[in-house]
Amino acid sequence: MNHASQSPLDSPTSQTKTAGALHPSVEYGLANMILGNDGPEIKFYAYTHKSKGSVRRLKALFAKKEWMMGHSELLDDYLEGITGNKAATGFKEARIVPLEDHTPDADERVFTQYHYMSDSDLEEEEEESCESDEDDGRSFTSATGSVQREEACGSTTESDGQNRMVSGADDDARLSQTSAAGSSRAVQEKVLEQSRRMGHAVILKGHAFRTWTAFIFYLYTDQICFSGTKAPVRRARVPACSAKSMYLLADQFGLPELKSLAFATLCTQLSTKTIVKEVFSHFTSWHPEIQDIQLDFLFEHLPEVKQDMDRMLHSICTTPSAHCSVVLQKVFGRSTSAAARTKKREGKISSVITPMISPPASAAASAETTAAPAPQPAVAPGPLSVPQQANQVPRPADAVAQPITPAPLPAAILPLRAVAVAEASPAVAAARSESSAKVAKAQSLSSKKTTRENGTKAKFQW
Repeated sequence: MNHASQSPLDSPTSQTKTAGALHPSVEYGLANMILGNDGPEIKFYAYTHKSKGSVRRLKALFAKKEWMMGHSELLDDYLEGITGNKAATGFKEARIVPLEDHTPDADERVFTQYHYMSDSDLEEEEEESCESDEDDGRSFTSATGSVQREEACGSTTESDGQNRMVSGADDDARLSQTSAAGSSRAVQEKVLEQSRRMGHAVILKGHAFRTWTAFIFYLYTDQICFSGTKAPVRRARVPACSAKSMYLLADQFGLPELKSLAFATLCTQLSTKTIVKEVFSHFTSWHPEIQDIQLDFLFEHLPEVKQDMDRMLHSICTTPSAHCSVVLQKVFGRSTSAAARTKKREGKISSVITPMISPPASAAASAETTAAPAPQPAVAPGPLSVPQQANQVPRPADAVAQPITPAPLPAAILPLRAVAVAEASPAVAAARSESSAKVAKAQSLSSKKTTRENGTKAKFQW
């Protein structure tokens, strides 16, 4: 048996990711990092708080471009823009900076055009801290880099002081010591300069720090955890984020698998307590596929959320919003469609039940025709006979008009008749009344005509 078969990860041409394994780009980067050949080269800044229509408090996180690539063409294009690729379309605002020492500019620490202010991955900031704005840049500076610089400068200053205090008659010795101190200082500065890792800084203005942290972790490990889910106990180091925020991010960068995971989570989080607010939210108005699911849920539980709907409609009338008007059109459109479907269904039922309730007007005429006897042979008129009019069918003296009664309904139709009588619409009742009136009128006319003819015959046959 051959035990030397290659695994998929050993093959240089294989890109298949097995269950539980890391992405090939992550494995490659880990190997280089172990050898000391590589390290993070991107410093992302993302906002953590929101207040008064703006986002603030930038926080840094580091990443490797190679580890993030290979998941979608659109994301790769954005990452290529970081390193200055002119053909790329995204992240072109990135700039080369010392990764550990760089801090954002003061005008970058507050952003007023954040498009998703209801982002739950942003924390609400208190007004006092917002007014004081204590972000002075020290929180973005690497502690290791600062300490190293302070220690180095301190040792150099101490060395200079000691050298200046040395006195002696030998000028050559003093010059030698001064030269040694200067050389030591130059060496230390050179070492510090070489130890400063250069990289690319990017300020994210569309996604929160918590969302981006979970996103990078997913790209590295294929693991994702959403806030508010009743999932099994997760490991403490797996960062969680909002399913809505991740849905936005996955949609932007063309990641269908991650998008479907967020979508499934959003479907499981539907609740009658929040459905009205969710249907009329900005987030829902951006994604019709989510809006359809939420509208279905809303109409299924409409009696339970009636009070919430009343409050929402009052709020919309008080402070109109463009995206809410679009949602209202869909809500009323669905209501109209439901009423139309109900009316059409009732019309179909009426068209089937009406013939069962009363016979059509033609039935009365046919019944009267069948009741008349066959024509009698012509008889020569006598001196006292009443002349017959043209095209008049002679009627025997004993012929009496009988009331026309509809045929009895079959036993199988009786339950349907009971339902029809109980639930007949006004249109059905009107049709039945009109048909009955026609039958009664026909009976009355026939009876009067017969009586008049009998009276005429009795008058002349004496």
